[in-house]
Amino acid sequence: MSFTESTHNNMIDMHKERRGHTFVHKSIVMSFTESTHNPSLHRSSSSTLARTR
Repeated sequence: MSFTESTHNNMIDMHKERRGHTFVHKSIVMSFTESTHNPSLHRSSSSTLARTR
């Protein structure tokens, strides 16, 4: 867990300059995690990613 968390934090730190990009990155990670635990939310996550693009 700590290794994954540190890697994720490093990714966030790399994009700290672009706050908007960081916000999108966080939302994508959250939606991806939710879809992984709840396959039923996969469709909503896909539509959200489409809107972001």
